[in-house]
Amino acid sequence: MTAARLIDGRGSVRQFTEDRTPDVMKALRCNLGLLGIVFEIEIKVVPLETVSVRRVFTPLRNLFKAHYLRDLVTRNYIVHVLYWAYNSLTEEEARLFSDTGRVPRTWDSANDLVLLQIIQPSLSSVNLRFEDERPKSASNVTIVLLGQNNFNQALSAPASVVSNLSQATHVPAATLDRVESSEYTIQHSTFTADAKVLRVLSSILNERSYKEGIQPLELGLFRWFAGTDCLLCAGSVPVGRNRHDKNKDLGHFASFDLHKQVNSRQDLTRTRAFQSAVIQEWDKIGNLGRPHWGKVHQVFPNLKQRIKLSYGLDLDIFKTIRESLDADGVFTNAFLRNLLDIKRKTYYID
Repeated sequence: MTAARLIDGRGSVRQFTEDRTPDVMKALRCNLGLLGIVFEIEIKVVPLETVSVRRVFTPLRNLFKAHYLRDLVTRNYIVHVLYWAYNSLTEEEARLFSDTGRVPRTWDSANDLVLLQIIQPSLSSVNLRFEDERPKSASNVTIVLLGQNNFNQALSAPASVVSNLSQATHVPAATLDRVESSEYTIQHSTFTADAKVLRVLSSILNERSYKEGIQPLELGLFRWFAGTDCLLCAGSVPVGRNRHDKNKDLGHFASFDLHKQVNSRQDLTRTRAFQSAVIQEWDKIGNLGRPHWGKVHQVFPNLKQRIKLSYGLDLDIFKTIRESLDADGVFTNAFLRNLLDIKRKTYYID
C-alpha cells in the first residue's frame, strides 16, 4: 500500500502517501481499525509470477536440526511446512487408543511426516539436499482425528506442479470454517531457536497424548519470512533494528500456527487449553512470540505486557499517530483500549 485516504475521528478527510508520510503508511498497513475509516487505497501492482511448487515429505524429527532448517529455508524462495498430527499412527496403536483412551508410547510424533511445500521461480530448480520420504500409498488406519484425512489427501496431490504465486501460497477460505487458530511469530528468529520450538511441540504432543489421548491439533503450519515495513504487523522489523546483525539468520521471522476445527464449546475449551500449554512452553525456552491480530489471543499469557515488550518503540509511534488522527477515541473499543493503554476522552455537558 503506497497511499490512502481516510476519515479521521473529527470527520475530516485525510490523505497520506509513502513519500510524504511514511510513518503513517507503516501504521496504516496494520491499523486495527484505530486510525479512522479508510475508504481509498493505492497499492503497488506487480506481475503475477509463475512458480514451481515441489511437495516433499519428511519426518518431523528432521526439523529438529538447525542446519536442516537453515538449508531448507535459505536455499529456496518460499517454504511452507504442513504437519497433520498422528499420521504415523499404526492400526494397532489406533485400536489401543480406542480401548484405553490414551495413545500408546510406541507412537512418537517425531516419526510423523510433514509436508514441505517448496516454491521457486518457474525457471529455477528446487534445491533439495534431502530425500523425499512420501509413502507409496495412504495408510488404511482408523481415523482418530480429521487431520489424518487431510494428510491422506495431501499424499494424493502431485509431487510437483507449476502454478501462479497467489495460488501456491494461499489457503482457500472455505477450508478455515470453524477453525480455532493461534499464530506464534518469533522476531529475531534463529534456526537454532526454531528447531527447539518444533522439538518442544513434539514433546508436549507426545506426553499429553500418552496421558490424555488424542490432542486437538489437526494442522501445524510453519513458515519463515523476511520482515515487513509495518509498525504492528507480527513480522514487522522493529525501529532501529540492524538488518545486518551477524547474530541473526538472515533476518528471518518464524511463524508457528496451530489449527483445530471446533464443533462444540467443550472442543473449543480443550483446544485453547492445548494451544495455551504449547505457547507457555515456547515462552519458557526464551521466546516472546507475537500473536496474529486476526487469530486467537486468549491463549497467550501476559498478553498486554507481551505486546508492549515485543513491539517497543513501534507501538509508541503507532499510538502517537493514532492520537493525532483520533484524539477522542471514536474508533477504539474496550478490548483495544485496555490492551494498548488508550484513554478515551469523556465530555460532560452542563
